[in-house]
Amino acid sequence: MEFPTWIAMRVRTAFVLFLASIVAGGLAVFAAALVSDASFAASKTVKGGKVAAPAGEATPEVHWRDLGAALTEAKSSNKIIVADVYTDWCGWCRRMDRDTYSKPEVQAYLDKSFVPVKLNAEAATRVHYASGEYSYRELAAGFGINSYPTTLFLAPDGKHLASAPGYMKAEDFLSVLRYFGDGHYKNQSFKEYEDQLDQAPATDAPTDARKDAP
Repeated sequence: MEFPTWIAMRVRTAFVLFLASIVAGGLAVFAAALVSDASFAASKTVKGGKVAAPAGEATPEVHWRDLGAALTEAKSSNKIIVADVYTDWCGWCRRMDRDTYSKPEVQAYLDKSFVPVKLNAEAATRVHYASGEYSYRELAAGFGINSYPTTLFLAPDGKHLASAPGYMKAEDFLSVLRYFGDGHYKNQSFKEYEDQLDQAPATDAPTDARKDAP
């Protein structure tokens, strides 16, 4: 049975926007009629299903796949696909590459728990998805993606789990990744998951600092 929940993120900066529609349970299959609009696809040059970084650009060592290769791998590995949906002109996309995807803890968790994909929102590349063949542009329209960066989550069978629009700092992004990667999305909303994190006792603050806090 399908039911919607809303992903709600703490705003760590004035620029972080995170509001995504989550479908947990029997998730809807991709809409049959898709409208051409800006979308995603492989941001870098794709070779053998992996995405190579352009020369001279410092990029994180995440093992990016193209969408076609990722769909096959996700099905066989039973891992969720996480796609960084971006455009070439998007400054915040480049900043998320630099500030977030470059962090070793983000890289390690992505490679352990997900099949990572880089998707250029304006590429015309076509891929077989669900029961048809679509351009990345058409797919983005079907997923309702119209702002960048957007982080797209797809179940191992390719069904849409969530779209999270906006730049996210590494700490916020890891919280979102763990919500999906650790399976919390299956039985609780992001709000419930986030409330649990907020209620967890602090373990890293010095004893004196906690004692003096109001």
